[in-house]
Amino acid sequence: MYYLKMICNSATVIFSTSCLKMKNRVMDSFELRSTIPGLIIQSIDDIDETLPIINYMDIPYRSIDISISTDRYLVLFPFEDIYFYDMVYLVLLVFSRELNKRGKYIIHCAAVEKNGECVLIAGEPGAGKTSIALGLCLNYGYKLVSNDRTVIGLSNNKPYVFSGTLETSIRPQMKKLLFPHLKEDFWNKWGETTDKINISNSFKELDIKIGQKGFFKNLILVNTYPSSEEGETWELNRVEKSLAVVRILSECIRGARNIMISNSQLLPSFDSEELMEIREHTVQDIVSKCNCWCGRGAIFSICDIINNF
Repeated sequence: MYYLKMICNSATVIFSTSCLKMKNRVMDSFELRSTIPGLIIQSIDDIDETLPIINYMDIPYRSIDISISTDRYLVLFPFEDIYFYDMVYLVLLVFSRELNKRGKYIIHCAAVEKNGECVLIAGEPGAGKTSIALGLCLNYGYKLVSNDRTVIGLSNNKPYVFSGTLETSIRPQMKKLLFPHLKEDFWNKWGETTDKINISNSFKELDIKIGQKGFFKNLILVNTYPSSEEGETWELNRVEKSLAVVRILSECIRGARNIMISNSQLLPSFDSEELMEIREHTVQDIVSKCNCWCGRGAIFSICDIINNF
């Protein structure tokens, strides 16, 4: 058997498998690194049975057995047939549960930092979170903490960003808008047919600086459509803010989808009343100590608004 220790902040999950191909796939996975903030994966010889264990077996069955009460997750599936994002999604759910126990949360937000203070940028997929974060880093002196998923919680009873994903891709149509000074030759190494350009290994060339974890007091829900020239923003009232923060903190633990695509199997809920009570404490602190805004318009119009917070 191969054993991998997966670490995300203060939570640890064990991944075990007898399949060398799956072990290597997990170790080298861009999908996992772009989904689990600050993920560290280590090969180990022995496992701690008190930790959550995800066990994958490459056998001619199609079964996923999830026991949330015992923290045991058994995936039986031929390697060539399994949809790997199912494994990524399962790891995300398990880590979301483990972090929630500790008052920390994986959220679907970008984050930037300037002068030691972070700003969270939330929004639906395709709303422009990554583009806004990069725009702030390239033109307003911010540093990138997270492009898509971020771990937040409380530190000294104040809202805090602990880590974020840095595996960053942009759509080809964003090249000229974000990097107008670069010639087309620079982009040739990615080819012409790709629908996403992974710029993670080119941060230095692109002058994108990496920021540090830190406290935050502003969260903005963005939508870059319609992309009018003049952006607009408004602050949420306390009820609206509470609902928005509850949704943001609950999204990963409750699951964006409730089915494993490989075998169309429904997933049980990873949430519980105990975890909801822990989240409620965090929600109250964020609502009382953080400003929450909505903003829409062109990417750089929203960047201007954020820079003036």
